Amino acid sequence: MNGDAETALAPRGARTCGGRWMRPRAAKLRKAGLRVEEKVLFGNRVEEIVKSAAESRADLIVLGSHKVDLRRPGHGFGTISYKVGILAQCPVLLVK
Repeated sequence: MNGDAETALAPRGARTCGGRWMRPRAAKLRKAGLRVEEKVLFGNRVEEIVKSAAESRADLIVLGSHKVDLRRPGHGFGTISYKVGILAQCPVLLVK
């Protein structure tokens, strides 16, 4: 599906909630002199993140990541952050 169709299927208020969460964090980064673009995307998360970064010619993607279980280090290879890190054409910063 394209972004417009996905938006129509998005839960009511999801865009508002996502924006509300991002706004203060983006403001803090802007205050530090960084250029920040806030987006709330719907659809396949990996595809949408990678596509959006490519379209906007992003310098960096910042994602949250979970801690790796040292007893099963290969278990996290299917995560969104791992896939974005492999597929993105720009650097990806993972924050734990």
